Amino acid sequence: MNGERPRLDEHHRHHPLEHLPFYGDTTLLSRSYDALRRYVDHITEISPSGITTWGLGDWIPVKSKTPVPFTSTAFYFADVTILARAAKLLGKSADHEQYTALANRIKDAFNDKYLDRDKGIYGQGVQTELSVALYWGLVPDAYRAKVAENLYKG
Repeated sequence: MNGERPRLDEHHRHHPLEHLPFYGDTTLLSRSYDALRRYVDHITEISPSGITTWGLGDWIPVKSKTPVPFTSTAFYFADVTILARAAKLLGKSADHEQYTALANRIKDAFNDKYLDRDKGIYGQGVQTELSVALYWGLVPDAYRAKVAENLYKG
């Protein structure tokens, strides 16, 4: 894995999927698929609970510091979601089902650990925690408006 960890510079895993709408060519996605799958499988192996502690975390905090497991798990979820989408696009239906189920397990574990359903915040309610959860689609639909409102107020 060469020290790769879930983090903010995810472009080398996201780019092949983002390339597709502009060019309609799955070649880059197809060539990148096995590497992304091995990467996700590695994180899954070392993070059986769905929460991963492997990563850099909020490494340039301005006013607050979000815990490493929060940001690393959010980006792990993003990678698994991308892998599931890629599998579907490439006609790998068994992989699509497997990684969609894994994404759901990660999302459930993430929300069980970090979402305060009464307050509509994640963790301590800082900008990184709220915005990352919203951006990557980790917030359950019933809480999106409340979390977004807390981000706005923040």
